[in-house]
Amino acid sequence: MLTVDAKPFPYIFSPAHTALLVIDMQRDFLLPNGFGEIEDSSLDAVQASISSVKKLLDTCRQARLAIFHTREGHKPDLSDCPSNKLIRQNASPENKQHLKVIGDIGEMGRLLIRGEKGHDFVDELQPLPDEVVIDKPGRGAFWNTPLMDKLKAKAITHLLICGVTTECCFATTLREANDRGFECCGVEDATAGYNDSFKRSTLDMIHWSEGLFGFVASLQPIVDALGPLASHGMAFRDRNSSQTIPAIPRLSISTFRRLYRDGTGAGKLTSMVLVLYKMIEDYREVDPTIWLHLEPRAAVMERAMELHAKWPDKTKTPPLFGVPFSVKDSIDVAGIPTTTACPPLTRVPSKSSSLVERLLQQGAVFIGKTNLDQLATGLTGCRSPYGIPRSVYDNDYICGGSSSGSCLSVGAGLVAFSIATDSM
Repeated sequence: MLTVDAKPFPYIFSPAHTALLVIDMQRDFLLPNGFGEIEDSSLDAVQASISSVKKLLDTCRQARLAIFHTREGHKPDLSDCPSNKLIRQNASPENKQHLKVIGDIGEMGRLLIRGEKGHDFVDELQPLPDEVVIDKPGRGAFWNTPLMDKLKAKAITHLLICGVTTECCFATTLREANDRGFECCGVEDATAGYNDSFKRSTLDMIHWSEGLFGFVASLQPIVDALGPLASHGMAFRDRNSSQTIPAIPRLSISTFRRLYRDGTGAGKLTSMVLVLYKMIEDYREVDPTIWLHLEPRAAVMERAMELHAKWPDKTKTPPLFGVPFSVKDSIDVAGIPTTTACPPLTRVPSKSSSLVERLLQQGAVFIGKTNLDQLATGLTGCRSPYGIPRSVYDNDYICGGSSSGSCLSVGAGLVAFSIATDSM
């Protein structure tokens, strides 16, 4: 659990169950000639907030918090735009500023229309591919959107909220989230609006009466609290990235076929074994739960020499020549215990499964047997006395099951493929 100084009292949150919610950092609200400026609004404060939002976003990315971006806009036919939102301000008898409405043509395309240039995020804050984008037709991000379902799917209970504008979409979304049971913290120097006095009163209302709607905190205490986690997250990623070997950019069957195609001889095979076992050893520091049996490096090196001797002409090698693979430990490999992750039922088969035999005949290189849900019955990979394999992308998540170890051995780039089962 992390704690940051906040109003009305310290905000306590678990990073594993906390998401950053970035509200409406769109060109239409932040850039000249967008919807905001057309409404005669000053852009000074909202443009100044871009750097603070980016600092918070970068920190949360490094700490591997879940990231959500919202984007206000409407379908091109305006079928999701309530009539009052479309015409009320323009219909005011004393209207002198709302001379264009949603859907009218602006310099960045139709105003607040999905797919137009103005509707998209500013360049500095473009989402990454694994981050969630919520297109919303209202000021609040929960109305008529899948946001609630997506937060629940990630087991999110706490929200750090930033973005624009403080007095409108930021405040509306925070209040909607509060009504749905989320513990919310608005980041005061990573939000801005078109009226400075409205911003202060909006933030004061959030934490008024001992936190009526939530918490308000400054940016730097949040960055400081997430700092150690961010460093750990980057170290984890660095360990993963160190698995990439220049000679083997991706461990796939086609990669190995290209690698051996030039006929360099046994050196390529034995080098592959050395590189592969270094990768396996390194990855054990990240997750030691993959392997229930790992072939000794010397045995795999001997297999490599056998393959070279059997097929000296590299233009006539079988399709799986020198390709490393793993086997789920519910499938037999001769002379190696089959445990099905249930030690009392361990047995040592005298022959391999026909599939393993055929792979070996085609030149594949057996590396080891992998973890699984006990007796191969489960969907999560969490039912094993040998530990729970973790996602290659995030140590806070699991691989799924029952072929969890097989999944991870491939996902971590330790083998080109794995033999597993699916009983669903």
